[in-house]
Amino acid sequence: MEFATRCTLYPHTDYRPGAKIRKMLKQELLSATTSVLREAARLGAQLIVGDGQGAVAAAALARPRVVEAGLCSRSVQSDEGSMFSRAWHTIRAVVINAPKLYGSLRAERIFEAVPTFSDPARPDETFIPTVVVLPADGPSEFASDFNARREIWSSNGCLDKWFCLSST
Repeated sequence: MEFATRCTLYPHTDYRPGAKIRKMLKQELLSATTSVLREAARLGAQLIVGDGQGAVAAAALARPRVVEAGLCSRSVQSDEGSMFSRAWHTIRAVVINAPKLYGSLRAERIFEAVPTFSDPARPDETFIPTVVVLPADGPSEFASDFNARREIWSSNGCLDKWFCLSST
């Protein structure tokens, strides 16, 4: 017995209220950024590697205004300020692999929720260098849009003679 199926592709449609999604994304991104920075401080991390949803949080960590917003929105004690500053200045690079958000959310939603996430650097501001590793079969639609909006340098091979990334 043979079965024939017909597949029709429709564009991603999100029926949830836009304001609610933006608020939720902003809260979760800023919370994740603070959590990652706290863990980086605990470990003395110099390299942050994020995969999937963690890649979005790791990429946010490279932007000082996003980190600052996260620290302001969370309950951060005054004595933790120097710890967070030291941790952020210790990080030398952020590597992201296959960035994505849950469900059918598009990359533009994260930039609507946190506009400073895609802003260019101010003259007195420096970002932590960020690199995205592309999968062998090509990036997803979300990853392509995310990288294009953030102008992240991408690699599917070696970054330099000392530090080589492989994609799976």
